[in-house]
Parts: sequence; structure tokens; C-alpha cells
Amino acid sequence: PELPSGLEHHFFLSHYQATAGDQVDGLHHELKDRGFSPWYDNRMQNLTKQGMADGVRSSAVFVLFLSKDVLQRPFVRFERFFSLASLAPLTMIEASADVETTRAGDVRAAWWCAA
Repeated sequence: PELPSGLEHHFFLSHYQATAGDQVDGLHHELKDRGFSPWYDNRMQNLTKQGMADGVRSSAVFVLFLSKDVLQRPFVRFERFFSLASLAPLTMIEASADVETTRAGDVRAAWWCAA
């Protein structure tokens, strides 16, 4: 899928590693397999606050993966702050105990709505 001009990623995947790491990793792989370019911290070289802010700014849609304690995490809050400042569309995905029910189709639908 084509990216809007000036952007590098379709999605910025914001999550709490301890409660959603496996699910977001699977989502990242499924999105890549479908031709999307997600920003995912476990695959980025620059994991500084500046790197995260740049990732948010260079993404078309901010995806907040809702799992236990995610909104208490300082980096997730930092990322969300920058998504508000950049006016990126927000999509939230609720974590499921069953990894298979959290699908890239949920995020893909968000892409079509934001495009």
C-alpha cells in the first residue's frame, strides 16, 4: 500500500513489552507480510526518545495496543504525547489472551479509514 507523501511507515506500534510483546511481534510480522511498513521498536536501531518521536512523526497511523498496565508505561505515554502533537490518526487494539484473535486485519481496516 502506498504511503502518504513524506511518511516512512504505515503504522507506529505502541505497546507494553511485558504484557503484549508476543502479540505485537506477531502483528508486526503479519503487517509486513501484507506489504505494510510498521514502526516497531524491537526492529529499530534508534531506540532513544528522539528515535521514538521521529517514528511517530513518520507514521501515518498511531496504533496503541491495549494490554494490562500499558497506559502506565512512561514510553507509551511519551509516544502517545507525540502522536497527539503530530495529529496522527489513532487506532486502538485490545489485547486478547488468544494471540490468534489479534489480527492485522484490525489494523488494516484502520489504514483504509485513515488513507
